[in-house]
Amino acid sequence: MPTEQTCSRCRAVVMQEFSRDSAPEHFKAYWGQTYYSVLCISCADHLMTLHERVKGCPVPAVGMPLQEGLHFEMEGLNLVFTEAYHMMRGHCCRSSCKNCVYGLGAHQAI
Repeated sequence: MPTEQTCSRCRAVVMQEFSRDSAPEHFKAYWGQTYYSVLCISCADHLMTLHERVKGCPVPAVGMPLQEGLHFEMEGLNLVFTEAYHMMRGHCCRSSCKNCVYGLGAHQAI
């Protein structure tokens, strides 16, 4: 009997694993930079959609304004970077960010 797998991102039991082999080439490059080993279809779809949305969008340079809703959201007095911002940034900063798209976020127990 095969072992039960859980999605590295949402921790749901994986009924049908999304395969790196079947991923588009541009997504394989992103996935290779993450700490995810197994993704469920739902998480893979979400990350691929986000990846397409931010493709070609540069991270604002130092001193350039950030756009609320795209780069950050306010939670009380705290500025919280969005998933889109983290993906635009292009790498994990290893700070366990709340909206990390590389699998090392505060809400993800690796």
